[in-house]
Amino acid sequence: MPVKNALYRLFVNHLMMKGGQTALGETADFVILQAPPEREAAYPIPKQLAKALKEAKLTSSFAALTQARKKGILRYLNAIKTEETMQRNIEKLLEQLKNKEKNVRIPVGRKV
Repeated sequence: MPVKNALYRLFVNHLMMKGGQTALGETADFVILQAPPEREAAYPIPKQLAKALKEAKLTSSFAALTQARKKGILRYLNAIKTEETMQRNIEKLLEQLKNKEKNVRIPVGRKV
C-alpha cells in the first residue's frame, strides 16, 4: 500500500517470506503480476439450429438478438443431451422468432 509519496509497502506473510528467501526485518524484492482476465466460454451454434434457422429463413432474426440473449440460448442448447429435447427447443425458438417476440428465450417461461 502507498505510504504518502514514498515507495509502496507490501505486507508479507510467512509463506511469501519463505518463497522470497527473506526473513522478518530484511528487505526483499517482489514482482507482482496481474492475473489475466478470465475468458468467457464460447458456445457454438448447434448444427441442427443452424439448419433450422436457414430453412425457416430466420437466420437474420436470430442474429438480431442481443449478444446476451444469444449466449443464453446457445449455452442452453449446447447443454442438451438428447436429440428429441434439442429438436423440441429449436421448434420453440423458431416459433418465437416467427412471431417476432421481444423476449425470446428457451425453455419458454423460464429464465435461461
